[in-house]
Amino acid sequence: MEDYNYQAKLALTKNDYKTARVALNKIIELYPETAYATAAQKALDGIVPVAVAYYKKKGDANYHPEGHDGVPQTKAREFYESMYNEDPDGPKADYALYYWARALGTEGKMQLEIKLLQQHLEKFPKSKMRGQALYLLGFTYACNNIRQ
Repeated sequence: MEDYNYQAKLALTKNDYKTARVALNKIIELYPETAYATAAQKALDGIVPVAVAYYKKKGDANYHPEGHDGVPQTKAREFYESMYNEDPDGPKADYALYYWARALGTEGKMQLEIKLLQQHLEKFPKSKMRGQALYLLGFTYACNNIRQ
């Protein structure tokens, strides 16, 4: 148990949420209905908000499209994608999905960008980012038609 606990804590310090989850789930599996399992479950429940905040911070820090025309924002996209996948129904999911789509556009992946923007509009009809998503969707369609 101590080894899995150590693995989880070490993984969390490295922002390796997948490894932390594996170690904590192992504690729950091996020591069910104990204080260890309860503590591991509590730690598991706390990972999502920490991971979302981390991915948002890293995505924002790596997203620099202004003045960098034609420069793919791949690193930022990876963080926004991870942010969305971490909590697809959470309070920051609309933000993550929008910036994930926007970053895909910088990589020239217009079809996937369009798909994600349409998903954003369907899934988050009351999002404060709806106007931005509509604008970007129109812009992306226009750019795609111009190229063709």
